[in-house]
Amino acid sequence: MSMDAMVTFIEDQLAQELYSYVLLDPLAVSKDSDQSILQQLDSILDENAFSRVYRQDIAHAPQSHPILVCLATPGTPPNKFLLEITAHAALGDIRRRRRYVCGWLFSEACPSDIAHHLTSICRIPSGPCTTAFYPIFEPVRFELFATSFGDTEKGPWWPVKHWLFLTSSGTPARVNGHPIPRCPIPDHTLDMQREAVLVATLLGAHRALLERPSTTPLPAIPPAPAKHSYHQIQQARALGLSTDDDILALVLRQTCLHPALHTHPTVRAQIDVAATQQRPLAQIFAQYTDADWKHLIATLPQSEAPA
Repeated sequence: MSMDAMVTFIEDQLAQELYSYVLLDPLAVSKDSDQSILQQLDSILDENAFSRVYRQDIAHAPQSHPILVCLATPGTPPNKFLLEITAHAALGDIRRRRRYVCGWLFSEACPSDIAHHLTSICRIPSGPCTTAFYPIFEPVRFELFATSFGDTEKGPWWPVKHWLFLTSSGTPARVNGHPIPRCPIPDHTLDMQREAVLVATLLGAHRALLERPSTTPLPAIPPAPAKHSYHQIQQARALGLSTDDDILALVLRQTCLHPALHTHPTVRAQIDVAATQQRPLAQIFAQYTDADWKHLIATLPQSEAPA
């Protein structure tokens, strides 16, 4: 997606009565990150435009808490240059493990109220009277969180009216908030958040494979990438795999070779060996030659093979 198209997508959500925000994650800043974006925003905006979003999981490091930047107040459209630099940074973030630009938020609520709300939705019920804190605002986690509701319109977004972000495939997406009573957080939300790091790792590995020269075309990252990867991970766990390396070894081969690879008796036997004898699955699979894989895949339904 081009930067101009991304800016247009953001501009389509603007309204006279709404504040315009962008949410930045300082923990994503690294040597190859666009560290100048905050400096550019700081040079244009008043110091009151910057608010911290409290993270109780890293309460000891307030300098690492997310930064909610108010790009414009009601009645004043945001400077287009601000939209351009945030859009440019977000598009560049897609290939990074952590993303600096988490999303754009539009609301009638003031910065302090939005910052408080962002903290509140990060508390996921983990028991009858307990909660677990997850940084839901991180794009991959947010993608998982939004899809956990089935109907995203029922999510706890309000007082955020529109929340824009880029999915893991680089596709712009939006969830809309409504002033209605909150729906209960789905039971599987907690499990999805527990798998979020592995989901991000899997998506990153898939993206790296797509960028490598290959004579065999690989399937593109699907439209709902985080949810799809979560289901692949759950499937691998159901087969008895428990380590991240074993799960990645299976899922990446399913992605590259055939989605039903695990159903082949020979492959299933190797999965059982890895699960019961704690032998690395990647090491087991390394014994197969390209010819072995081709022969094995030829016995599987070709309608399910990668295009």
